[in-house]
Amino acid sequence: MQCNRVALAAVLELLINRRDRLIAGVRRPKPIVHTPIVHAEITFLREHEGGRKFLPIMGIEAKYRPHLVIQDRTVRKSVIESDGLIRESYLGVQFNNEIKEFESVSGEWTRRYELSLMYHSRVDYSAVLPRATFTVREGGKIVGHGIVLKRFQPDTEKDGEPGDARESPS
Repeated sequence: MQCNRVALAAVLELLINRRDRLIAGVRRPKPIVHTPIVHAEITFLREHEGGRKFLPIMGIEAKYRPHLVIQDRTVRKSVIESDGLIRESYLGVQFNNEIKEFESVSGEWTRRYELSLMYHSRVDYSAVLPRATFTVREGGKIVGHGIVLKRFQPDTEKDGEPGDARESPS
């Protein structure tokens, strides 16, 4: 019985130490890329401009999943047809994280983000290329706008670990 308690205490201590290292950022798991990834510079509109009250929260548990519509970044209203439907091409994305090396010069709500093109096996993301401009949508509401900076394709045949990514030519 005493031996089991000692072993259990040792395992518990290892798990707690590992958790503390992860939280402190000492060891972060390497992301596995199964979907195309893009880097984009995005400006979120403030609430008084029709946008968000707060910037999206990035983190392990928090996943921000809006849609992009490839169009001029100055658009501020959805196109609603006479039958009341929106027929713009909505492309689902997931914000993975903010790219920290970037310092915003145009405004505090402009950031660079890494985005996953989540439905790439079923949705045509061919328009999401470097220099493409877009609006960020939450339903029919335009909450931001941006430009694609880089696109990375998943590459499982490349030397290295499965899931490595290679940059698409611009």
